[in-house]
Amino acid sequence: MKLVNKSVLARRRYSLAPLWKKPKSEFRLTYGVPIPDHRSGGVTKNLEQGFRTYPLEKSPYRYKLEVVASSEKVYPLFGSLSGLCGAECMSLLEVHDGENITTYESTSFIKQKVLDAFAPSAFQLVHDGYTGFGIASPNFEVFVTDHKDLRIYCNSLAEVERILRSFDLPTTKRLVLLGSGPHYHIPIGAFFNSEFSKFAEALPQTEIEKYSRGGGTYEAFRQDISSKLEMSVQSKVKA
Repeated sequence: MKLVNKSVLARRRYSLAPLWKKPKSEFRLTYGVPIPDHRSGGVTKNLEQGFRTYPLEKSPYRYKLEVVASSEKVYPLFGSLSGLCGAECMSLLEVHDGENITTYESTSFIKQKVLDAFAPSAFQLVHDGYTGFGIASPNFEVFVTDHKDLRIYCNSLAEVERILRSFDLPTTKRLVLLGSGPHYHIPIGAFFNSEFSKFAEALPQTEIEKYSRGGGTYEAFRQDISSKLEMSVQSKVKA
């Protein structure tokens, strides 16, 4: 009988383990939509990244995708997906204010103009708990909800799925949306208050410097975007 060195076997098992068990990537919450017993902007094990796809009927689009991603991926992912829009696009802002949800839309603009209007406020857009935003063209739309999950509407899946997987987002049938469980909504300006900041991770220094140059201007990011893109109210409904 051939004897096998157990320590060698153990080393082999250890060296092969990553092939079938990839460690889960870290999930970081946005500042504006924390969950109970978690710090705003902190890490959680309660949510996992991924996406799922639905076929659509009686719609201008063939598919809808829902995406849950760690906060640092949300705006880069939005930017990459925006590349699938046509050359001319409309923009959307969704503002949650008390019991009202007001949706603002622009008319058609060159895509880069829309992205240039969003980009300076990328941190506020992702981390303000009362804001949703998106971009749309006849064949493609991507929208980031107030919970900061992404909703994609499209007619072809190949490029969309390629982009999602490039961000290490797997397809899953058991996707859990943050809005389906207990959570809070907090405006981004609250985290520059010394009392509130105790319940959050430290803000990026770049945002602290922007706020110090004018808190009112910093918190008026939605008005700034709306003005640049000549937005008007499309709908106003009760939450």
